[in-house]
Amino acid sequence: MGDLEVLGPAAPRGHLLGDVVRATLRDGSAEVTDARAEPTGYAFTSIATGGLFRVRGTAATGSGNRCWSVFTKVLQHPRHWPLIDVIPPHAAAEIKELFPWRDELDTREQVLPVLPSGLRVPDIYRVVDLGDDRLAVWMEDIDADDDPWDDEAYARAAYLLARLAARRTPGTAAGATALAPGLAVRKLVESRGVLVPGPLDDDALWARPEVADAVDDDYRADLRRTLGMIPALLAEMDTLPAAMPHGDAAPVNLLRPRDEPGSYVAIDWAFQCHLPLGHDLGQLLVGEVERGRMDPVRLPVLLDVTLAAYVDGLAEEGLDLSAHTVLRGALCSSLAPRTLPFAFPIEHLDDPVPDDGYLRRRAGLGRWILDLALGAGCQVRRE
Repeated sequence: MGDLEVLGPAAPRGHLLGDVVRATLRDGSAEVTDARAEPTGYAFTSIATGGLFRVRGTAATGSGNRCWSVFTKVLQHPRHWPLIDVIPPHAAAEIKELFPWRDELDTREQVLPVLPSGLRVPDIYRVVDLGDDRLAVWMEDIDADDDPWDDEAYARAAYLLARLAARRTPGTAAGATALAPGLAVRKLVESRGVLVPGPLDDDALWARPEVADAVDDDYRADLRRTLGMIPALLAEMDTLPAAMPHGDAAPVNLLRPRDEPGSYVAIDWAFQCHLPLGHDLGQLLVGEVERGRMDPVRLPVLLDVTLAAYVDGLAEEGLDLSAHTVLRGALCSSLAPRTLPFAFPIEHLDDPVPDDGYLRRRAGLGRWILDLALGAGCQVRRE
């Protein structure tokens, strides 16, 4: 049959693989003749992700042999997270108690009735209970276009994310949640807060040649000032019009199927509590910079493009919000508390860097957010 041992406890048993393959091929006569599994190689940091695998092979059908491919994701309770014993005990206990490790499946069911045309979720073929609070999710393997996004792709994504958020406002079935508004962002800030003051106060770190060459003369002071504003930004977050976002709408989580031009398949939903309209623009804008696939010099134009499209998407659903209000939502709930503290990797300067321009790009990302927060525009260094 092939090598499936890499799947560990998630390895298919009984008729499971045959049922999955028949579902993905949409052919009830298909019989698996070969199967092999391999880790996807995608970096994953979610507490709830225990493994990502691609399972491929061939099947005999009435029309001849056919190739097939499915994606297998292992979801896990946070007590299985490898880093759970590294964080402070009180934080670990809270994560074990509160972290919604099944959120991806629960959110899927919640959003299915309200997804706008052009935005969908992967087909799920089977969910297998592995015991000990682990699940194996066998799902559609999207043949996605991985080329860099152009402005039109960003605008289209922002428009669809806005339409979806507008359908998930408080009081709607798709916007129902037991979590307090803004809780996910606040917990993120709490977990990261102890990491920043040390590097900020380390004169030797900021005097290192590679740091001095990457950041401008005001970066350190502006970062200190802006981080000090985060409590006020979180308070402002609570006053803004809110809805349930995707939560991690970076381009890497919005797959573009090659055979569905203009459409997106949303994966890896997160932060499922009420957050300001505009929250999803944060990761949409910075995701490719964080992956090293885009230079931050592009951010000012993309901000204008995505803001306009997001406002149009809200209007299509009957919500009249200004671009300023949407931008404040993105800044208060995503860009400042989530991205800025480590936009420039002051905690990881001794780690290997992917290329010579890495630190400059990350400093440019941080500078862009700092200027937005401090009202100084959104220019980034181009040299």
